[in-house]
Amino acid sequence: MIARTVSAITRERYDTTHFYLNEGTAIAKGSIRQLFVGRQLPITLMLWVVFFMSLLIIYLLSSWMPTLLNHRGIDLQHASWVTTAFQIGGTLGALALGMLMDKYNPFRVLAVSYALGAVCIVMIGLSENGLWLMALAIFGTGIGISGSQVGLNALTATLYPTQSRATGVSWSNAVGRCGAIVGSLSGGVMMAMNFSFDNLFFIIAVPAAISAVMLTLLTVVIRKSASASNTLPRAGVVNE
Repeated sequence: MIARTVSAITRERYDTTHFYLNEGTAIAKGSIRQLFVGRQLPITLMLWVVFFMSLLIIYLLSSWMPTLLNHRGIDLQHASWVTTAFQIGGTLGALALGMLMDKYNPFRVLAVSYALGAVCIVMIGLSENGLWLMALAIFGTGIGISGSQVGLNALTATLYPTQSRATGVSWSNAVGRCGAIVGSLSGGVMMAMNFSFDNLFFIIAVPAAISAVMLTLLTVVIRKSASASNTLPRAGVVNE
């Protein structure tokens, strides 16, 4: 397949050529300790914070949004309809952010996206008297938070070497699931504490802001670490 593609570009034949990708084949089994060695330590910790906070928000809003809106006085039919804007925003956001991540620095794209998500969450709390404005804010939250989570999953694999890649991705998602559990439980806790509608969403915006800060710091850490030329796998050819 590669030979056919290159041949179509160069108009030359590569029938006896073998293409290979040197990814540094893993010698030892991946261990969680490899996630905390050298430059991987700050990367792993920051990623875990982002995964935890991101999935906390997603599961909190997915589980409790209709109830929170109904508690504010919006009937369940309209509350459920408005909540679907979060899922729609997440789907469209994943597509849009994917294209932006291909074109620009992916870490900065996600950092800005989480920051905008935090702003939209605050807007939900401030738009309690306008249903359409609230739906628009929830839609923006879906783009900024749920859409970013999809991009974050794809980006995580690029931050670890081959031998620890699966371990790094798996543990990041595991920490994120812990955040999902906390998010699913925290909605009921906050309602029991009788927070006002706007203050409740101000609190929910904090994890999104933390995610934006962590991704910004992650950009700095990666820039100061090994150069891209030393971290990217090198391709080559062997002619027979």
